[in-house]
Amino acid sequence: MFKIFSLLIAISVLSLPAIAKPKKLIFAAIPQYIDRFESGQLEDNIVVRLAKELGVPIELYPCPWVRCLKLIETGQADIIDDLFKTRDREEFIQYLSPHFTVQKAGFRFYSLSKKIKSFADLDGLIIAHLRGYKHFEKFDQATNFTKVPVLDLEIMVNLMMSNRIDVFIAPPSFDIKHIEPFDPDEKIKKQEFDYIVDMPLYLGISKKSDWMNEQNFLEHSLNKVLSK
Repeated sequence: MFKIFSLLIAISVLSLPAIAKPKKLIFAAIPQYIDRFESGQLEDNIVVRLAKELGVPIELYPCPWVRCLKLIETGQADIIDDLFKTRDREEFIQYLSPHFTVQKAGFRFYSLSKKIKSFADLDGLIIAHLRGYKHFEKFDQATNFTKVPVLDLEIMVNLMMSNRIDVFIAPPSFDIKHIEPFDPDEKIKKQEFDYIVDMPLYLGISKKSDWMNEQNFLEHSLNKVLSK
């Protein structure tokens, strides 16, 4: 009787459908990544490296940062990079451990005509920032200047060129090359003042993604990538 019961259990388990690993990884990627990816120059990106380790094709979904976060929130994309860990985003993002780098960088300021040598020089100015980004606490809580959220870098440059904003605060992942197509004469200059901190950067998985079922596999693969 026991042998028959055991056999029935074994047959039942074998008849259950296997939970297949997702067939691709959809990466919510800022637009600046697309040309580099298509020309084979994004091979050092942590998400691209992770996809190779997972053995699945990667699909880039180009989006401004705030749109990328929305794609992750709705599950239209699976993964996003360059995340600082914040409590509000934990509602829809599963941060993968460990963090993939500690960025000794921070927030830098750029302007067409203003000179920013200290935080006090921001007083009374109109400062643009990319919508959806978190900044350092002193900036986020300040009320002595005007903050203007913008969707993307092209809009930011256009606003600055038309003197509708004074300063732009750039996130840690920003590179001056990102605005060269919109500022070919390089009129916008990095300012002397910046805010430097050690900030761990994480990969995040959408909590609505099928990859959530593979968190242990993802983190194991991420560790393997980081050890190479």
